Amino acid sequence: MRYVITLLLVIFCTIIVNATETTKNDSVFVPTKEWQTVKKGISIPQGLHIRHNLQTGVIEAKLMDDDNDKEKSSEDNLNSSQQNSLTLHPEKSLTDEENHLLNKDEATNKMKIPIDELKAMLKRIKSDDSSNSNNAEATQPERRKKFRSYVELKEELEALNMNVSTDSQILNGLFSQFESQREFILTENLDSAKVEDVMEILNNIEYLIHQIDNARTFTDMGGMSKIISPCLNSTNPEIKAEALKLLGAAVQSNPRVQLKALENDFIQKILHLLTVNNVVVVKARCLFALGALVRHFPAAQKALVDNGGLEIFGKILADGHFQVQARVMNLVNDLIIERQNLDENRDNLMRIQKLKEYESTNLEHKLVMQEYCQNLIDLAINSLKTNSDVDDFFEVIYESIITLHSVCKKEILNKEYALSSEVKKMLIKYRDFPNVNEDDENLNTEHLESLEEIENILSKLRHDEL
Repeated sequence: MRYVITLLLVIFCTIIVNATETTKNDSVFVPTKEWQTVKKGISIPQGLHIRHNLQTGVIEAKLMDDDNDKEKSSEDNLNSSQQNSLTLHPEKSLTDEENHLLNKDEATNKMKIPIDELKAMLKRIKSDDSSNSNNAEATQPERRKKFRSYVELKEELEALNMNVSTDSQILNGLFSQFESQREFILTENLDSAKVEDVMEILNNIEYLIHQIDNARTFTDMGGMSKIISPCLNSTNPEIKAEALKLLGAAVQSNPRVQLKALENDFIQKILHLLTVNNVVVVKARCLFALGALVRHFPAAQKALVDNGGLEIFGKILADGHFQVQARVMNLVNDLIIERQNLDENRDNLMRIQKLKEYESTNLEHKLVMQEYCQNLIDLAINSLKTNSDVDDFFEVIYESIITLHSVCKKEILNKEYALSSEVKKMLIKYRDFPNVNEDDENLNTEHLESLEEIENILSKLRHDEL
């Protein structure tokens, strides 16, 4: 608002100044044949000779010379140019001067506002200003009602903080709850209500430790020995299975927790449970926890091999449930692919260090020695013969043969005829398979591609052998 008032005052002053200049412009320059200085604000008639000194800014004018005086005029012009003055063409000079005066008059006319109207505008501005000020004062209490004071905000935030617990505090509470149930876990005939209570505690912990930091907190609080180990010693298969799921979630992609689990001998504990327990879900969870513990962790892989893990895997392939067999094959495939991808590591020092660790395990040689390769080929031939409808299981077998064909080369060649015969039968089946829907068509394509790759591998191995 102050800006508007200032602008109007400037306009008012400009009008007064322009009016004064207009009064001065009423006087007219009277020319002679001699050069005369043209005073500022005096209008110049047409047909005069004009010159302008660029250094002093002085403008001079006189009457045009006769024909007899042209030579003298040119000399005067030359002298004046040597004195840093400028002689303008009379017509052009006059036109530019007139245009300047005309433009100035037009601008002045546009800026002219009657004084009475200016006074009225100023009065309106003042009244609007005062009314806006009154309105602002009137609405100030209403605005204050919409905002709480600092004290009120502080009290509300403190009330909210009272109901917020950190993840570590929640874990502490769950540890306390588990401790109250611990004596019942080893009971042979565990009450179903107690089982539900323990399962709920384990589920809640497992939900939290999917976050890497929470898994580390759980480990630092002694969760391996205080919670997981007692559950693995329980006679209840549900509690065992849930504890194995909890262990797998804690160690997955978490090197610090993996190391803690290795130090607590969980490789040996899981392998023992895998051998003595006959419940499929417990065996499957054992392999889930074992896979999460040994993947990308060469020290744990060495412990797995040194404690007879590959021998146990071979026995499962020879005589085990297909769900457990599939988990075993997936884990071994991942360990072999992990070694095959070692060359992709751009860090040369890291690659050399990993290579030394993998060589100390000697996994490929141990797979042959522990008859894993032989059991894998027998499983593949027998499964293809039965022609079961477990397509996912077949896909795992195909992938295992493709991944391990260089490691299990001798075993494949020993039973190449039987394996090749079953592969050809499956190729005929999938090529003639009626595509009921898009999913079947995609699955059919995947199986065909895998079988064709196995057929090429068998052909290449035969050629190399010859």
